[in-house]
Amino acid sequence: MKKMLSTLFAACVTAVSMSLAQGDPDTYAVIDLSAGSAATSYPVSYMAGEPAGGWTNDLSYVTNKLVLRKIVETNGNHYYMGVFELTRGQLNCLKGTSYGDPQLPVSHAEHQFSDESFNEALKKSGSGLLFEYPTEAKWEYACRAGTTNDYHFGGEGGTNDSASLGDYAWYNDNSGFSVHPVGQKLPNPWGLYDLYGNMAEYCVGDVVRGGTYRLPANSCTSTFSSPTAGFIIPEDQGYRVYARRPILTVNGGTGGGNFLQGTTNTITATVPPHYDFLYWQVDPSSVTNAQGLGELFSTNNATTDVVMPLGDVTLTAVTTETLYLLTVENGTGSGSYTNGQVVTITANPTNTLLYEFDGWIGDISVLADAASPTTTVTIAGGPATVTATYRDRRYPLTVENGTGSGSYTNGQVVSVEATVPAHHAFSHWEVDPPSVTNALGAGFSATNATTDVVMPLADVTLTAVIEPILYPLTVVNGSGSGSYTNGQIVSITANPTNTLLFEFDGWVPAFAVADPTNATTTMVMPGGPATVTATYRDKSFPVTVNFASSSTASAIYGATVTIGATTTPPTAEHEFDHWEGDIATVADVNSVPTTFIMPATNVTLTAIFRPKFKPQNTFLALNLSDNSVSYSDTPPAGGWTDLHKTTQMVFRKIPAGSFTMGSAAGQQDETQHAVTLTKDFYLGIFEVTQKQWEEVRGTTPSFFDGDTLPVERVYYSDIRGNNLGNGWPANSLVDGDSFMGRLRSKDSAVGAADLPTEAQWEYACRAGTTGDYAGVLNDLAWYAANNTSNSTKAVGSKQPNPWGLYDMHGNVWEICLDWYTYSLGSVEQTDPPGPGGVNPGTPPLRVTRGGCYESSAEDTRSARRSSIIATNLTTGAGQEISSRQPTVGFRVAVPQTTTSFALTVVNGTVNTGGVFAVGTAIGLSPLPAPAGMKFGVWQVNPAGLNLGAGFVPNKAQPLLTMPASALTVTAIFIPEGASGLYRFVQNNPAGAVESWRAGGEAFTIRAPAPEPGYRFSGWTVTPADANLGAGFAADAAETQVVMPAMDAAVTPEYVLDVPDYTQATPTAGVAFMLDAGQGQRPATFSASGLPRGLRIDRATGVISGVPSKPGDYTVTVTALHANGTSTSYTLAFTVQALDTALQGTFTGYCYEEDTPGQRRMRGLVTFKATKLGRLTAKVVLQTLNLSFSAKSWSGVSGESDYQAVMERRQGERLEVEVDAETGLLTGTLSGGRVGEEPLNVTLQRNAFLDRKDAEAQAALAAYKGYYTVALPIEACETDPAVDNLQSGSGYVTLTVRDRGVVKVAGKMADGTRVSLSTTLLVDDQGAYVPLFVKLYGRRGIFAGLLQLAGGTQPADQQVDAVPAVRLEWLYPGSTMAGLGDRFDAQLSATGAYYDTVGDLQAAYLGALLQAEGMEWAMPLVAGRMGSLTVDPAVENPQAVKFKAVRRSGLFSGSFRVMNEAGRNVTLKYVGVLTRQDGAYIGDGAYVERRSANGRSVKSSYRVWLDAP
Repeated sequence: MKKMLSTLFAACVTAVSMSLAQGDPDTYAVIDLSAGSAATSYPVSYMAGEPAGGWTNDLSYVTNKLVLRKIVETNGNHYYMGVFELTRGQLNCLKGTSYGDPQLPVSHAEHQFSDESFNEALKKSGSGLLFEYPTEAKWEYACRAGTTNDYHFGGEGGTNDSASLGDYAWYNDNSGFSVHPVGQKLPNPWGLYDLYGNMAEYCVGDVVRGGTYRLPANSCTSTFSSPTAGFIIPEDQGYRVYARRPILTVNGGTGGGNFLQGTTNTITATVPPHYDFLYWQVDPSSVTNAQGLGELFSTNNATTDVVMPLGDVTLTAVTTETLYLLTVENGTGSGSYTNGQVVTITANPTNTLLYEFDGWIGDISVLADAASPTTTVTIAGGPATVTATYRDRRYPLTVENGTGSGSYTNGQVVSVEATVPAHHAFSHWEVDPPSVTNALGAGFSATNATTDVVMPLADVTLTAVIEPILYPLTVVNGSGSGSYTNGQIVSITANPTNTLLFEFDGWVPAFAVADPTNATTTMVMPGGPATVTATYRDKSFPVTVNFASSSTASAIYGATVTIGATTTPPTAEHEFDHWEGDIATVADVNSVPTTFIMPATNVTLTAIFRPKFKPQNTFLALNLSDNSVSYSDTPPAGGWTDLHKTTQMVFRKIPAGSFTMGSAAGQQDETQHAVTLTKDFYLGIFEVTQKQWEEVRGTTPSFFDGDTLPVERVYYSDIRGNNLGNGWPANSLVDGDSFMGRLRSKDSAVGAADLPTEAQWEYACRAGTTGDYAGVLNDLAWYAANNTSNSTKAVGSKQPNPWGLYDMHGNVWEICLDWYTYSLGSVEQTDPPGPGGVNPGTPPLRVTRGGCYESSAEDTRSARRSSIIATNLTTGAGQEISSRQPTVGFRVAVPQTTTSFALTVVNGTVNTGGVFAVGTAIGLSPLPAPAGMKFGVWQVNPAGLNLGAGFVPNKAQPLLTMPASALTVTAIFIPEGASGLYRFVQNNPAGAVESWRAGGEAFTIRAPAPEPGYRFSGWTVTPADANLGAGFAADAAETQVVMPAMDAAVTPEYVLDVPDYTQATPTAGVAFMLDAGQGQRPATFSASGLPRGLRIDRATGVISGVPSKPGDYTVTVTALHANGTSTSYTLAFTVQALDTALQGTFTGYCYEEDTPGQRRMRGLVTFKATKLGRLTAKVVLQTLNLSFSAKSWSGVSGESDYQAVMERRQGERLEVEVDAETGLLTGTLSGGRVGEEPLNVTLQRNAFLDRKDAEAQAALAAYKGYYTVALPIEACETDPAVDNLQSGSGYVTLTVRDRGVVKVAGKMADGTRVSLSTTLLVDDQGAYVPLFVKLYGRRGIFAGLLQLAGGTQPADQQVDAVPAVRLEWLYPGSTMAGLGDRFDAQLSATGAYYDTVGDLQAAYLGALLQAEGMEWAMPLVAGRMGSLTVDPAVENPQAVKFKAVRRSGLFSGSFRVMNEAGRNVTLKYVGVLTRQDGAYIGDGAYVERRSANGRSVKSSYRVWLDAP
């Protein structure tokens, strides 16, 4: 917009006096415009309040006066706003226009923003005010009137409820879609009318505020804003007057403010210290004294008067800094400078050879340094003078190595003297610069240590040259003689005559020699001549003995030396093996101590060690005769004998370890569970025999007789005692007279002997196996299947299990320590002692294991559990009932405090393997290296174990401390020339694996198979910069590695084998499916935290269903695998709310493709969707009405396309897809009674149902109204025999209402009534009305698609048939059989918005009414009440009648004709008035019955109006 509307009103005001408070006498300014546009000025009056009856009681305040309301802002400033929107009457007064309806507001279409004509009216006024458009902020402040909510009514603060809006505004619910006179509604709290609705009011920035009469309530608020080029048309945009006082802005001074035009005000420039005022700068520069600032205004005076012009003015005081004079005498830097400026000054003497700067005098307070010839001056706000002063120049004399230095004037005589130190002599003086030598005077002598100097005109340096004195040195029996200065350091060397027999003894005298005992040393030259002598003795050769002692550290040739009296192995747990080195004269290289004869050379010998043999004590043997104990690591040569089964007891060490106790397929009391035994224990290799029992206990209780048969018929109380022996597991005490009590007393090695616990027994029985037996049962056991004599057998007569234990299966049941309980549970246990006792009322049972000679194979399994009564029973009569059985025996366990593990040594000597207790120190030594090879390193697996400080991998004889783990160490040999190996560790989940590799060696690594539910994800390399070669693939489970020249480690990483998604985003109301079991199958799945409506398939892990509640959820999925392990992982679910574009009602139609690009309407479709996704649909076809439903949307594709599939039991299927961005729904209808050929479906969401959707309501407003449409026939097909062609024009009227409802009513050409309620469809090309009406008892149809297009408001719209959709009228015939009077007519449509008020008579006066087949053409003339009729003056032999209804646009009439029978009949016609391409037309039909081939048919013929 080029100019603000305010310029239009400046001529209205002659004088206005503003106050600062509401209710002041000038609260209202009333400008009288009644003098018209020719007036030179307009009277102004002021009022404190409204006149009696209000402003609207006197229409002059609306039409020829301008009422302004003072608006006081929070900062005290004020401005004026028009009480009413600018009206046509006020515009007529100001501009001389002649618009009707003077109370209506002016629109932009009636007065353009760019109109400049009102600037002249401003010049006629002396009001002193500026008239402008308000800013949005000023408009909204006045509109709110102190409120804070959407609307200014409803009490303090206003309200957000539009229920009362109709009392204050004209908007789409009460306006009738037309503008209204101003002031008919209630004002806001400050008395301003029509701020909401009626006309949108223009503000600065090309925006309009407040809404219009066409817009809904949510667009008529205090905050609503729209660009002028937006959807609000110019005819709906108006104005409200805004006025203010001009602004005087004074920059750099005082006197500014808001003043009326013509006000005189004094302004004063604010001039800071050390500045001078120059002039006033005026903006805009076009303002001169004569044009507005007054004759008293002077640009050159700091204080001046200003007369306020009619416009904003800015005056800026222009100043400049003051200059002060600086005078510099005898120097440079004089000039004029500003206050605080820093100036550099320099002293300039007249003769620099004779004079020099002495200091500054004068105003020295401004100087930075008064003693410096070059300094700075800081200007101190005034003039200043400084003067440089000078003195005679002095030249420096510098005397090096002497005295006399100082500063002297030219010609002054100075005495200088050289300083000569001891043991030195003066040589001469050196002069610098040499050119002044001759100027030093006649008394100067360069060769005298003391001399006089005459000071020249120059700086002089004299250096005394001093030289040291040389003294002679004599070296006897050595080298180094010569002449040297005092204190000089001289190297001297002794030179013996026979180096094999003699060696240096010392230097004499030794006072000046640095090391008198060293043949090569230094001495300090004294201050005079000197002599030193080298002395000698018989030569002794050093003896070096490594890791052993020597009788001497050196010896002369031929001496006998003793070595090896003591040895010191470099690593513990090693012992002497042999000597290596200079062994030519060693007496015995394989023994210590020994001797050797000293040769005439140095001797080095090294004691070589081997590992000490480390016994494992695998077997413990107790002699029952003498109670002696012995240990061995292997069975005796020839095996175990009867001696070991009778008078001795032999035990096998069982190392600590873990195993799975129980059996998955066994008895119910054999539940599998993990057990860890943390301590070693010894276990008898045989069941206790009858002879051993007799040797210990002295009795023979057995049923079967034989020294080597297992003892039986012994009981728990016999073995441990009935008193203390019943304390297990509270303690391990036994009765002293029991078998265990007597056995424990024989030696401390068996001092804790006892029965094994049940866990110890099964662990030893299994011996590392996991099956039912520790081997082939028939080879291991005496049991029912191989024991023909049904008795016990000699112990050890079957093969042992893998740990060398006999008869663990069969022969006799073996009693254990534990109380018997039915279930041991499935929880992992450590060192389980068994139950703490028995429950009340439960027999006191102890566990028995292993089966016996009469047991089945089932009962001899490793996991088989049984029990026996713990004590003998006594009857009430005191009779003992024995429970001793010949099938029950036992074996002895000896608990240990150690924990042992297996050690395997590959390529080693002495200690090549075995089972050792944790902490045992074990020496290692490699085998001799193969030819061309050497020891490289010890490789350890598993890696990462703590093997003690003594274990150094690259040391051939390290000390290994046994860790708490089984391990294998391997001696690795490398080529003789190899520089070394590098350690490579693969950190597998089950333990690290170590290998040593040469740099550049290529090898393959493989990741172990993952646990169920996991997958390999990649290798982690340590250090990260280790280069493993080009073939290394970090993401491959098997890959090649090239060993880098450094230690390196790799770790296989595993991740849950679940999909890589991190968040699932289902939508409420949309069917959802997620494979959450991928990578975990086979497993049994469960889930917690699932959103409502979703479930997980236990077999597949697939999550599916329809979520119903939006929100964030954390879902935990658990997969239980067949091996008992489970995997849990979490998924993040965010259930999104269903897009509002997918909620609501969709309306449209279904069709078929008649020909390519040509559609035939086949029915109407209504589709509804709730926010929870529940769907329903209704389809109206010619012969079918179908209903569909579905619980949810079936899916989504892309970002916004949602699908739904709905089926009926009869087979009809509706498949649709909706685009959430456009609200367009498309799909197909097929199957069942519809047929296999699908019908296409097109629907659109009805956004008009939402009254708060401003965009939709604005779009609907462009079409709401009443339309008339003629339906001429384009083509008609019929049976030629009957020839029932139709040529008349039918019609319909369309009424577009709120919520997009379209009411369709009319008649076909044959008079058949048409009635339909449908919904408007809208796109960027226009609006559409789908038509599908069943006729003739549902056997005929009227169908098609009409388009409304042409403009932005209803009056602009034209109605046509959509070319791509056939508009048809189908009549099947007068009977169900379909007679020959059928026809199929294709129609066109011509129509437009119908103005019920404007133009019936004006448009059609003089038009000719004509009818098809008739000769007459009847002119129309005006009738009564604005109607039309046939001209009565025209001859009318056929009695033509005509009537047009102005309100509906319909016309009707009749005329007379003679029929086929020769009778006069009256024919009636109907039609519609409408427009086509701007021209007014009328079209209709009359119906005539006739006979054809003996049939009565009803044909239609056209009636029309020709424009005059």
